[in-house]
Amino acid sequence: MSKEHNINTLKEALTHIKYEVWMMNSLANILENSENLFESKFTSYTTTTELKTKNSFLDKITTTNEKTNNLHAINNALIEAFGVHTRSLLDFFYLKEKKDDILAGHFFENSKTWEKARPQKSQEDIQSLRSRVNKEIAHLTYIRLTTELRPWPFTEIQSDLNKAFDIFTGLASQFLSKNH
Repeated sequence: MSKEHNINTLKEALTHIKYEVWMMNSLANILENSENLFESKFTSYTTTTELKTKNSFLDKITTTNEKTNNLHAINNALIEAFGVHTRSLLDFFYLKEKKDDILAGHFFENSKTWEKARPQKSQEDIQSLRSRVNKEIAHLTYIRLTTELRPWPFTEIQSDLNKAFDIFTGLASQFLSKNH
């Protein structure tokens, strides 16, 4: 357990961790089953190049109709929210110590306990997913200009993070009950 974090703080943090998992799972399920809600399946962004624009780059972007516009906006909002919650969980499970971040390792006497027990992911895989969220969602970057839009593997990401959460909850509950 981190010296700065007492057992009550960690228990309070669990509420926020559960929220991140719930949102990630809910959004992945919505996106994987989007054809049931929206009459089409969403897997990647709708970009402005797919929408109609007027002559000037300063003019508003429009679509053929308001319903289509709303569906494109909902699609993108769902993907963006999924990405943000995914990055939060990825950081929680795999990030090295940062001053203000809640990390899975805080829930153990020694963070190495968590590092050995968690599902192993390569630094390359972790960085690739974090970078994708950062470059495609969280930051307005030049990479967006040259990156081909590709589907997000919602179910795969969800499955990986749920495995980590399942292992974490099993081990953390033992730690919390022992230190209560």
